[in-house]
Amino acid sequence: MFCLLLVAILSGVAVAQPSSGCDAVNIVSRAEWGAREPVSTTPLAQVNMQFVHHTVGSRCYTQEDCMAEVRGIQNYHMDNNGWNDIGYNFLIGDDGNAYEGRGWYTLGAHAQSYNDDAIGIILSYASPPIPNPIGPPSSGCSAINIVSRSEWGARPPKGTTPLSPVNMQFIHHTAGIRCYNQADCMAEVRATQDFHMDVNGWNDIGYNFLVGDDGNAYEGRGWYIQGAHAQSYNNDAIGIVIMGDFTNVMPGQAALDALNNLLGCGAENNVNYPYTIHGHRDGCATECPGNTLYPYIQTLPGYGGTLPPC
Repeated sequence: MFCLLLVAILSGVAVAQPSSGCDAVNIVSRAEWGAREPVSTTPLAQVNMQFVHHTVGSRCYTQEDCMAEVRGIQNYHMDNNGWNDIGYNFLIGDDGNAYEGRGWYTLGAHAQSYNDDAIGIILSYASPPIPNPIGPPSSGCSAINIVSRSEWGARPPKGTTPLSPVNMQFIHHTAGIRCYNQADCMAEVRATQDFHMDVNGWNDIGYNFLVGDDGNAYEGRGWYIQGAHAQSYNNDAIGIVIMGDFTNVMPGQAALDALNNLLGCGAENNVNYPYTIHGHRDGCATECPGNTLYPYIQTLPGYGGTLPPC
Protein backbone atom coordinates (compact mmCIF):
# COMPACT_ATOMS: atom_id res chain seq x y z
CA MET A 1 0.00 0.00 0.00
CA PHE A 2 2.81 2.43 0.83
CA CYS A 3 4.17 2.15 -2.73
CA LEU A 4 1.08 4.07 -3.82
CA LEU A 5 2.46 7.41 -2.60
CA LEU A 6 5.70 6.82 -4.49
CA VAL A 7 3.70 6.21 -7.66
CA ALA A 8 1.56 9.29 -7.04
CA ILE A 9 4.62 11.50 -6.57
CA LEU A 10 6.38 10.10 -9.63
CA SER A 11 3.33 10.45 -11.86
CA GLY A 12 2.05 13.72 -10.43
CA VAL A 13 -1.43 12.37 -9.64
CA ALA A 14 -3.53 12.18 -6.51
CA VAL A 15 -3.55 9.00 -4.43
CA ALA A 16 -6.42 6.78 -5.57
CA GLN A 17 -6.94 3.12 -4.63
CA PRO A 18 -4.25 1.12 -2.81
CA SER A 19 -4.59 -1.78 -5.26
CA SER A 20 -1.63 -0.61 -7.38
CA GLY A 21 1.71 0.81 -6.40
CA CYS A 22 4.82 -1.31 -6.20
CA ASP A 23 4.31 -2.77 -9.67
CA ALA A 24 4.30 0.74 -11.14
CA VAL A 25 7.51 2.09 -9.61
CA ASN A 26 11.16 1.12 -10.10
CA ILE A 27 12.94 1.14 -6.76
CA VAL A 28 16.73 1.19 -7.08
CA SER A 29 18.15 -0.86 -4.22
CA ARG A 30 20.89 0.20 -1.83
CA ALA A 31 23.20 -2.32 -3.43
CA GLU A 32 22.52 -0.87 -6.88
CA TRP A 33 23.32 2.74 -5.92
CA GLY A 34 26.34 1.74 -3.84
CA ALA A 35 25.19 2.47 -0.29
CA ARG A 36 27.60 2.40 2.63
CA GLU A 37 26.75 0.04 5.46
CA PRO A 38 24.74 1.74 8.24
CA VAL A 39 26.39 2.28 11.60
CA SER A 40 23.29 0.69 13.15
CA THR A 41 19.58 0.23 12.49
CA THR A 42 16.33 0.47 14.47
CA PRO A 43 13.35 -1.61 13.30
CA LEU A 44 10.29 0.41 12.29
CA ALA A 45 6.85 -0.81 13.36
CA GLN A 46 3.92 -0.33 10.99
CA VAL A 47 3.32 3.39 10.52
CA ASN A 48 0.31 5.64 9.88
CA MET A 49 1.94 8.53 8.02
CA GLN A 50 4.22 9.34 5.10
CA PHE A 51 6.19 12.60 5.07
CA VAL A 52 7.28 14.24 1.82
CA HIS A 53 10.43 16.39 1.79
CA HIS A 54 12.64 18.15 -0.75
CA THR A 55 16.43 18.39 -0.69
CA VAL A 56 16.81 22.04 -1.76
CA GLY A 57 19.88 20.69 -3.55
CA SER A 58 20.86 19.55 -7.00
CA ARG A 59 18.33 17.90 -9.29
CA CYS A 60 19.24 14.75 -11.25
CA TYR A 61 17.85 13.56 -14.56
CA THR A 62 19.66 10.25 -15.22
CA GLN A 63 20.05 7.16 -13.04
CA GLU A 64 23.82 7.62 -12.94
CA ASP A 65 23.53 11.21 -11.72
CA CYS A 66 20.78 10.32 -9.25
CA MET A 67 22.81 7.48 -7.74
CA ALA A 68 25.72 9.88 -7.29
CA GLU A 69 23.38 12.40 -5.63
CA VAL A 70 22.03 9.73 -3.25
CA ARG A 71 25.57 8.68 -2.31
CA GLY A 72 26.40 12.33 -1.66
CA ILE A 73 23.38 12.70 0.63
CA GLN A 74 24.30 9.55 2.54
CA ASN A 75 27.86 10.79 2.99
CA TYR A 76 26.61 14.14 4.28
CA HIS A 77 24.14 12.58 6.70
CA MET A 78 26.71 10.15 8.10
CA ASP A 79 29.88 12.25 8.03
CA ASN A 80 28.52 15.74 8.73
CA ASN A 81 25.34 15.07 10.72
CA GLY A 82 26.75 12.03 12.51
CA TRP A 83 23.70 9.90 11.71
CA ASN A 84 23.70 6.12 11.45
CA ASP A 85 22.72 6.15 7.78
CA ILE A 86 21.05 8.27 5.12
CA GLY A 87 18.08 9.89 6.82
CA TYR A 88 15.26 9.19 4.37
CA ASN A 89 13.43 5.96 3.72
CA PHE A 90 13.22 6.67 -0.02
CA LEU A 91 14.53 9.29 -2.43
CA ILE A 92 13.01 10.27 -5.79
CA GLY A 93 14.86 11.69 -8.78
CA ASP A 94 13.77 13.46 -11.95
CA ASP A 95 14.77 10.28 -13.80
CA GLY A 96 11.50 8.71 -12.58
CA ASN A 97 13.10 6.22 -10.20
CA ALA A 98 12.77 5.81 -6.44
CA TYR A 99 15.96 5.05 -4.50
CA GLU A 100 15.94 2.90 -1.38
CA GLY A 101 17.28 4.74 1.66
CA ARG A 102 16.43 3.08 4.95
CA GLY A 103 13.54 1.31 3.25
CA TRP A 104 10.13 0.35 4.57
CA TYR A 105 11.18 -1.41 7.77
CA THR A 106 13.96 0.72 9.30
CA LEU A 107 13.39 3.87 11.38
CA GLY A 108 14.41 6.99 9.47
CA ALA A 109 15.81 10.37 10.54
CA HIS A 110 13.72 12.95 8.71
CA ALA A 111 10.97 14.42 10.91
CA GLN A 112 12.19 14.41 14.52
CA SER A 113 9.44 13.15 16.84
CA TYR A 114 7.51 11.63 13.91
CA ASN A 115 10.27 9.29 12.76
CA ASP A 116 8.77 6.32 14.63
CA ASP A 117 5.38 6.65 12.93
CA ALA A 118 6.21 7.84 9.42
CA ILE A 119 7.98 6.92 6.21
CA GLY A 120 10.14 9.78 4.88
CA ILE A 121 10.20 10.33 1.11
CA ILE A 122 12.44 13.02 -0.41
CA LEU A 123 12.33 14.70 -3.82
CA SER A 124 15.06 16.82 -5.38
CA TYR A 125 14.59 20.59 -5.33
CA ALA A 126 10.99 21.57 -6.07
CA SER A 127 10.98 24.55 -8.45
CA PRO A 128 8.26 27.21 -8.68
CA PRO A 129 5.44 26.50 -11.15
CA ILE A 130 6.48 26.71 -14.77
CA PRO A 131 5.01 29.78 -16.52
CA ASN A 132 3.02 28.55 -19.51
CA PRO A 133 4.83 25.24 -20.13
CA ILE A 134 4.83 23.98 -23.70
CA GLY A 135 1.95 21.76 -24.69
CA PRO A 136 1.38 19.51 -27.69
CA PRO A 137 3.39 20.48 -30.77
CA SER A 138 0.21 21.52 -32.62
CA SER A 139 -0.18 24.59 -30.39
CA GLY A 140 3.05 26.37 -31.28
CA CYS A 141 3.15 28.20 -34.61
CA SER A 142 -0.34 29.67 -34.44
CA ALA A 143 0.46 31.25 -31.07
CA ILE A 144 3.65 33.13 -31.98
CA ASN A 145 4.58 36.04 -34.24
CA ILE A 146 7.80 35.34 -36.14
CA VAL A 147 9.36 38.47 -37.65
CA SER A 148 10.92 37.47 -40.97
CA ARG A 149 14.44 38.28 -42.12
CA SER A 150 13.10 40.75 -44.66
CA GLU A 151 11.08 42.51 -41.96
CA TRP A 152 14.04 43.08 -39.65
CA GLY A 153 16.39 43.97 -42.50
CA ALA A 154 18.75 41.00 -42.64
CA ARG A 155 21.88 41.04 -44.77
CA PRO A 156 22.15 38.21 -47.32
CA PRO A 157 24.16 35.26 -45.99
CA LYS A 158 27.59 34.52 -47.48
CA GLY A 159 26.62 30.86 -47.74
CA THR A 160 24.14 28.32 -46.35
CA THR A 161 24.14 24.65 -45.36
CA PRO A 162 20.78 22.79 -45.46
CA LEU A 163 19.66 21.35 -42.14
CA SER A 164 18.09 17.89 -42.03
CA PRO A 165 15.35 17.20 -39.45
CA VAL A 166 16.82 17.57 -35.97
CA ASN A 167 16.20 15.98 -32.58
CA MET A 168 17.21 18.80 -30.24
CA GLN A 169 16.58 22.47 -29.54
CA PHE A 170 19.26 24.50 -27.74
CA ILE A 171 18.44 27.62 -25.73
CA HIS A 172 20.95 30.46 -25.37
CA HIS A 173 21.18 34.03 -24.13
CA THR A 174 23.10 36.75 -25.94
CA ALA A 175 24.59 38.04 -22.66
CA GLY A 176 23.88 41.48 -24.15
CA ILE A 177 21.16 44.09 -23.91
CA ARG A 178 17.45 43.36 -23.67
CA CYS A 179 14.80 44.85 -25.96
CA TYR A 180 11.16 45.57 -25.18
CA ASN A 181 9.64 46.77 -28.45
CA GLN A 182 9.86 45.57 -32.04
CA ALA A 183 11.95 48.48 -33.32
CA ASP A 184 14.61 48.00 -30.64
CA CYS A 185 14.56 44.22 -31.03
CA MET A 186 15.03 44.45 -34.80
CA ALA A 187 18.00 46.77 -34.23
CA GLU A 188 19.46 44.28 -31.74
CA VAL A 189 19.03 41.40 -34.20
CA ARG A 190 20.79 43.41 -36.93
CA ALA A 191 23.63 44.21 -34.53
CA THR A 192 23.95 40.52 -33.64
CA GLN A 193 24.12 39.60 -37.32
CA ASP A 194 26.76 42.26 -37.96
CA PHE A 195 28.88 40.97 -35.07
CA HIS A 196 28.62 37.36 -36.18
CA MET A 197 29.49 38.13 -39.80
CA ASP A 198 32.01 40.96 -39.42
CA VAL A 199 33.78 40.03 -36.18
CA ASN A 200 33.35 36.25 -35.96
CA GLY A 201 33.61 35.80 -39.72
CA TRP A 202 30.53 33.58 -39.93
CA ASN A 203 28.31 33.23 -42.98
CA ASP A 204 25.29 34.71 -41.24
CA ILE A 205 23.77 35.34 -37.83
CA GLY A 206 24.47 32.21 -35.81
CA TYR A 207 21.07 31.46 -34.31
CA ASN A 208 18.07 29.91 -36.00
CA PHE A 209 15.73 32.18 -34.04
CA LEU A 210 16.00 35.06 -31.59
CA VAL A 211 13.41 35.99 -28.95
CA GLY A 212 12.85 39.44 -27.46
CA ASP A 213 11.09 40.80 -24.41
CA ASP A 214 8.58 42.26 -26.85
CA GLY A 215 7.11 38.75 -27.19
CA ASN A 216 8.20 38.24 -30.80
CA ALA A 217 10.49 35.65 -32.32
CA TYR A 218 12.91 36.81 -35.02
CA GLU A 219 13.94 34.57 -37.89
CA GLY A 220 17.68 33.99 -37.97
CA ARG A 221 18.73 31.06 -40.12
CA GLY A 222 15.25 29.59 -39.74
CA TRP A 223 14.15 25.98 -39.48
CA TYR A 224 15.95 24.58 -42.51
CA ILE A 225 19.45 26.14 -42.45
CA GLN A 226 22.21 24.87 -40.17
CA GLY A 227 23.11 27.37 -37.48
CA ALA A 228 26.35 28.28 -35.72
CA HIS A 229 25.47 28.20 -32.04
CA ALA A 230 26.60 24.94 -30.39
CA GLN A 231 29.69 23.68 -32.24
CA SER A 232 29.39 19.93 -32.86
CA TYR A 233 25.62 19.98 -32.23
CA ASN A 234 24.79 22.47 -34.99
CA ASN A 235 23.83 19.69 -37.42
CA ASP A 236 21.24 18.17 -35.07
CA ALA A 237 19.80 21.14 -33.22
CA ILE A 238 17.83 24.33 -33.64
CA GLY A 239 19.43 27.23 -31.79
CA ILE A 240 17.10 29.69 -30.05
CA VAL A 241 18.51 32.71 -28.21
CA ILE A 242 16.71 35.06 -25.85
CA MET A 243 18.20 38.53 -26.20
CA GLY A 244 19.64 39.76 -22.92
CA ASP A 245 21.89 38.69 -20.06
CA PHE A 246 20.14 36.21 -17.77
CA THR A 247 22.91 35.56 -15.31
CA ASN A 248 21.06 37.28 -12.47
CA VAL A 249 17.54 37.96 -13.80
CA MET A 250 14.87 36.06 -15.69
CA PRO A 251 13.45 37.03 -19.08
CA GLY A 252 10.04 38.65 -18.98
CA GLN A 253 6.84 36.64 -19.30
CA ALA A 254 6.38 37.73 -22.94
CA ALA A 255 9.78 36.29 -23.85
CA LEU A 256 9.09 33.03 -21.99
CA ASP A 257 5.73 32.66 -23.72
CA ALA A 258 7.39 33.23 -27.09
CA LEU A 259 10.12 30.71 -26.27
CA ASN A 260 7.64 28.01 -25.27
CA ASN A 261 5.50 28.54 -28.35
CA LEU A 262 8.55 28.58 -30.61
CA LEU A 263 9.73 25.26 -29.16
CA GLY A 264 6.33 23.76 -29.97
CA CYS A 265 6.38 25.34 -33.42
CA GLY A 266 9.56 23.44 -34.20
CA ALA A 267 7.67 20.15 -34.27
CA GLU A 268 5.51 21.57 -37.06
CA ASN A 269 8.61 22.31 -39.09
CA ASN A 270 12.05 20.66 -39.03
CA VAL A 271 12.19 19.28 -35.48
CA ASN A 272 11.39 15.63 -34.84
CA TYR A 273 8.80 15.03 -32.13
CA PRO A 274 9.43 14.18 -29.37
CA TYR A 275 12.50 16.41 -29.22
CA THR A 276 14.83 17.21 -26.34
CA ILE A 277 15.56 20.68 -25.00
CA HIS A 278 18.98 21.75 -23.74
CA GLY A 279 20.70 24.82 -22.40
CA HIS A 280 23.89 25.72 -24.26
CA ARG A 281 25.96 24.67 -21.23
CA ASP A 282 24.50 21.15 -21.36
CA GLY A 283 26.77 20.40 -24.31
CA CYS A 284 29.48 23.06 -24.36
CA ALA A 285 31.84 24.68 -21.86
CA THR A 286 29.99 27.97 -21.32
CA GLU A 287 27.91 29.87 -18.77
CA CYS A 288 25.20 30.34 -21.42
CA PRO A 289 22.20 30.63 -21.07
CA GLY A 290 22.87 32.28 -17.70
CA ASN A 291 22.59 31.03 -14.14
CA THR A 292 19.04 32.31 -13.68
CA LEU A 293 17.54 31.17 -16.98
CA TYR A 294 19.20 27.74 -16.97
CA PRO A 295 17.26 26.26 -14.01
CA TYR A 296 14.03 27.29 -15.73
CA ILE A 297 15.09 25.40 -18.87
CA GLN A 298 15.67 22.32 -16.72
CA THR A 299 11.99 22.36 -15.73
CA LEU A 300 10.63 22.41 -19.29
CA PRO A 301 8.88 19.30 -20.60
CA GLY A 302 11.35 17.57 -22.88
CA TYR A 303 14.47 18.75 -21.05
CA GLY A 304 17.18 16.28 -22.05
CA GLY A 305 19.95 16.91 -19.53
CA THR A 306 23.67 17.10 -20.14
CA LEU A 307 25.33 15.91 -23.34
CA PRO A 308 28.85 14.81 -24.33
CA PRO A 309 31.10 17.90 -24.59
CA CYS A 310 31.12 19.86 -27.84
